[in-house]
Amino acid sequence: MAAVTEQGIYFMNLESKPQPNIEFFSFATGGVKEIATIGKERGNPGLAVSPDGRWILYTEVESTLSSDIMLVENFR
Repeated sequence: MAAVTEQGIYFMNLESKPQPNIEFFSFATGGVKEIATIGKERGNPGLAVSPDGRWILYTEVESTLSSDIMLVENFR
């Protein structure tokens, strides 16, 4: 549930309250910042980031009977 890029590591913080979020650890600064809040229950967590860091793909459970793909734009 993490993705490594040249700039740092994107990861899901499922312990974050009140809702889970996606965070970024910067290799340059050593700091962590919140990228996006994800408000739904996570099933089998998965996370991928495009090589340029502009796009994030993650899994989200809407229903156990169907699946969707969601595009999140301008998350920075």
